[in-house]
Amino acid sequence: MTRVDSDTSAASPRHAGNRIDLRLLELDITSHDHSWAGYDFVVGNHILDDLIISQWDRSRYIRSFGNVGEAALLWRDFGVSGGYTSVITVIGSVFTRLMTTMSPGAVLILREYPATFAAIHGIQEQVELHWRAYHAIVRLAQSFAGTAWEQDISQIPVADGSRLTGGVLCFRRGRN
Repeated sequence: MTRVDSDTSAASPRHAGNRIDLRLLELDITSHDHSWAGYDFVVGNHILDDLIISQWDRSRYIRSFGNVGEAALLWRDFGVSGGYTSVITVIGSVFTRLMTTMSPGAVLILREYPATFAAIHGIQEQVELHWRAYHAIVRLAQSFAGTAWEQDISQIPVADGSRLTGGVLCFRRGRN
């Protein structure tokens, strides 16, 4: 995840008079040691697959990289194991913490798409579970005080197999 906050000491090269300080941080979004307060923007790109698997069987996930048969079996096993429900609960709590500790008026932008490998090789279980998780986060964001919307990106050219609508969630936390 990336956090961006206002800082009048850093000049924006593109917009005279606007100043931002861009801080790129690599962090564990599941950590409770992190506060999201004080930041105007939180941006995440393609994090759900990693969140899903990190809560289930990360070592098997890593071993399945590049192996279509093993990857398909991994996601099928995950889907039928019943682990999906508990993982979605954990992911929901991660995003609840994120959205409730963001500064009032702050914006979360979450760009999501299934793994290109899964889309190209037809690993439907992964694609379907990914989108179920994404839509669970969208519903969660819509339940908070603030404004949540999905940005239509269907006309933006992307890698084969990844051109899907509704892949950007935007959430602005309410001022209260």
